[in-house]
Amino acid sequence: MKGRICAQMYSFDQSFQAYEKDSFVMMLLIDDSDHYCLYSDTEREELLFCIFKHICLGGKLCQFEDNVEPYLDITKNIYKDLISVQKNSETKELNIISHVFKISAKTVMLETPEGSGEQELATKTLQIQSKRLYLDVKQNRRGRFIKIAEVCAGGRKSRLLLAMSTAAEFRDYLTDFSEHYASLGPPNPDNLPEDGKLKSETMIKDNRRYYLDLKENQRGRFLRVAQTRPRGGPRSQIAIPAQGMIEFRDALTDLLDEFGTDDHEGQSELPESKYLRVENKVFYFDVGSNRRGVYLRVSEVRSNYRTAVTIPERSWGRFRDMLSEFVAGSTQAGTVAEAPKDVKETK
Repeated sequence: MKGRICAQMYSFDQSFQAYEKDSFVMMLLIDDSDHYCLYSDTEREELLFCIFKHICLGGKLCQFEDNVEPYLDITKNIYKDLISVQKNSETKELNIISHVFKISAKTVMLETPEGSGEQELATKTLQIQSKRLYLDVKQNRRGRFIKIAEVCAGGRKSRLLLAMSTAAEFRDYLTDFSEHYASLGPPNPDNLPEDGKLKSETMIKDNRRYYLDLKENQRGRFLRVAQTRPRGGPRSQIAIPAQGMIEFRDALTDLLDEFGTDDHEGQSELPESKYLRVENKVFYFDVGSNRRGVYLRVSEVRSNYRTAVTIPERSWGRFRDMLSEFVAGSTQAGTVAEAPKDVKETK
């Protein structure tokens, strides 16, 4: 019976080769394995519990059998890595610590931050020096996009989301940055740029902004890619070692060649973003859309400070009329200033 369970587990995916199975086991159980650091401890515990849930609590891999012993044995072998024993040095008392996860039925389609009904179409993994990078092509009701994830030491993850058209623009910039990097001389730790930047570019897609900086510090040269959040807050960013930019670009190109650069968005073309400089402030005007419809986000940006308001499309007319009243009142009072001339489109 136990042999049949193991056979079913390994025959569930015929492409699961022996070497991969060994790596999978080492990743889960062997602390000093090179594969053990693929995931953080929290993720590993959750994965083990998911396996335990499917095999022992019922699921696609669970078999019905009157004899419960085989299931108990497998449960013990899997669950033993989810518990730890600590001994109190003073009382000599043993304390067992167990990780408990809540299992709940999923009756509706899971909604993720990127949208609902998300589907993964393809994925690529890159190991560049000490960094592990993942490129995933995904699709939801809003269209296709690429998620880039960087796994750092300790299992910490950073993620960026790019529309397919933005990913194509990023691919072109990677070529430019690679050529610029190739033209540079060897690093000089004693003569670093003041801000560490060697070359910078900016990409804009709807209400998202991406900042690309080729930088240099004591550890070497790298490309930092940062994405601002639509509602403010800290940036999401990844760092690509400069030596790996071409490898990263080629992997991204393969995905774009297969899935195209069209975002497949189910919406009409939105107006270009614009910004306005007034003294030491910058105001950004970004038109976006979500399940509730089209909206305008007006953001005020100062050094170390950002705030925003969102105006639904159905209110634009009333918002305009109210501004017109204020402008007319200021004109009559003779206090209105000359209209600024530095309103620009952000392309």
